[in-house]
Amino acid sequence: QWLSGGPEAQMREQVTAFVESGIEVLRFSPQFKDRPRYNALLLSCAIFASPKEQLVRLAEQSVDASGLNGNLPKDDGDLYASAWSGVFKYWILGDFEKAQQQAAIAGDSYQPPWLKAGSKPLVTPWLKRDWNNFVKVQKKEFEKLWNSARKNKTVRSESPTETVVSVESYPAERAWCWAHCGMALLAHREGVEIVTDLLWFPDHALKCVPKD
Repeated sequence: QWLSGGPEAQMREQVTAFVESGIEVLRFSPQFKDRPRYNALLLSCAIFASPKEQLVRLAEQSVDASGLNGNLPKDDGDLYASAWSGVFKYWILGDFEKAQQQAAIAGDSYQPPWLKAGSKPLVTPWLKRDWNNFVKVQKKEFEKLWNSARKNKTVRSESPTETVVSVESYPAERAWCWAHCGMALLAHREGVEIVTDLLWFPDHALKCVPKD
């Protein structure tokens, strides 16, 4: 929908309904299995299009690296996902010191192949709110994604006037820069001018964020 320029209001409505159901699941389900990854991705989804009030409620329900109800995340990927959930949780709640602590835990834990979050060069200036360096790294990160897409044939052909891309079999959950987009949109929500990209983070994404 970002790429096709879908109706912003419709996208916000669909995301809001989806996130609301997710909040109910988190509130009432005692299950910890798969919760960290679910939480990290649900937070990104909410960052993309939820109103601030809903985003805060989700953050309050979200896990961090300390686990939940006596369940401690194992360093088999769950710790990484829990810590990333914590990074977004505390940023949204305005506790930037705790967000930095969660990012440090994520950086020291095992990164599973099924969840790709933000790279350290991108996360560091974001946490420091060093926006000049953040946007510089954004550009480098997007160029890396394009180079990778050329190697794995996601880019089918290129010419001076046209680039043909196929994302039909692209492993979006594992490989898309969802955390990068989430960090950028949180900054955008605070009025920061961030960098977009024709494929990985199109301008239309900015229009889908509610004006709280």
